[in-house]
Amino acid sequence: MLISLGLDYTHADVRTRESFLLSDEEIRLAYDRSAKERQLVREFFSVNTCNRIELYGWAASLGGMDPHREMARRYFGRRDEAQRFLAAATHRVGRQAMEHLFRVTCGLESQVLGDIHIIGQLRTSYRLASEKGTVGTNLHRLLDTAIRCGKAVKRDTGLMTGRSSIGSEAAMVVASRVRSIETSPIVVVGSGKIGSHAALSLQKQGARTITVVNRTYARGVLVEDGHGRVRRRGQR
Repeated sequence: MLISLGLDYTHADVRTRESFLLSDEEIRLAYDRSAKERQLVREFFSVNTCNRIELYGWAASLGGMDPHREMARRYFGRRDEAQRFLAAATHRVGRQAMEHLFRVTCGLESQVLGDIHIIGQLRTSYRLASEKGTVGTNLHRLLDTAIRCGKAVKRDTGLMTGRSSIGSEAAMVVASRVRSIETSPIVVVGSGKIGSHAALSLQKQGARTITVVNRTYARGVLVEDGHGRVRRRGQR
């Protein structure tokens, strides 16, 4: 039986979503826990984007136990954090969970309808779960089909044509409201996925002075290295 837990922008604000974000290393540890503990949930996969945290699992039988609870505990590694996430997330089972995953992959659940980045984000998450050995026959088939579906939507429809990310959309709004994008000094607060996309989009539109203000030095440097003229100034 397919199960899922999802938290996204439709019913959780930024502060709530950020409180559940795990670092790349923490996500790897979550997969390590899932590879060792396969009681009720036999297969496990997670996808994290700018606006959503979603966990998917395959349970042999719902029985009298709660597979959603077990999946959340494995992911966060702490019962209190798992319980908090369970209370905030949407619980889905079976066909409902499957249809939601397909809608996410096709960009139908993105804050920017038809977001072109979601397929790549899903593929990257799928690859990590496969490397960690938490994806079995059932989720392999599901994820492969979902990605194929997303690619078909991109290829055969106009949904993803010209669509981008939230950061890129924000950059276009900025460019439309300043007198000159080339001469206006611009500050991007935060160098996560949204901030990085915004900085890169602004640069492509001709912005010459972009200052990235970020909480940590390392992330600021990553933006600088990736975007050439984008530079980091201090820390917030």
